[in-house]
Amino acid sequence: MSEAVPEGFATVEELLKAGVDALVVSKAAAATEAQMKKMSRPGALDLPPMLEEKRLQYLITDGAFKVHPAFDRILVWQIAAHQKETFDPQGTIIMPDMVRDQEKMVTPRGVIVSAGLLALDHLRSNCIDVGHTVYFVQNAPWRICVDGHPYYVMVLRDGDLIGSEDTQEAVRKGNLKVTYNKDTGQHVYADPDGNILGTPTLPWISPDY
Repeated sequence: MSEAVPEGFATVEELLKAGVDALVVSKAAAATEAQMKKMSRPGALDLPPMLEEKRLQYLITDGAFKVHPAFDRILVWQIAAHQKETFDPQGTIIMPDMVRDQEKMVTPRGVIVSAGLLALDHLRSNCIDVGHTVYFVQNAPWRICVDGHPYYVMVLRDGDLIGSEDTQEAVRKGNLKVTYNKDTGQHVYADPDGNILGTPTLPWISPDY
């Protein structure tokens, strides 16, 4: 009887030890290596530090950065609910195709790879930026194929976002504070010294939402 398969992700050794078919493991490893070949070396794309870190962490292929969205659109690289989908030549592989494909259909989570100027204004006024890991309301009806199947970015509006894991982490660590601005009568984000970082603006949201 095989051991329990690690949930969502595992090293090659762990998968084989758990009794996963060697052909399945080999296919998953090959798919990951093929994905890495569609990525430029670290630092080559001159991205903001957080976005560069997420690019390498989640194996975001170069095609995701070839189109800059307009207006209130944002492009989001969808990621799994699990935390460790990265590849390491020493043994870590992404989740098997079946699990990964299922995650892509249902997981409302991703990394913002770019944002239109109007969207960027709305996002930054709420201390959200490109490179942030965000949750969104629903799967977008539109996806742009980048670098060929199965690599896509989701096309969303800024109003489709629920919130940012990175903003919450900054609040938890004390790098951001939620405070009340008496001048505007609004709650705002401030830095640790109390300097207000902008007045939050509301993006467009469909009236039938």
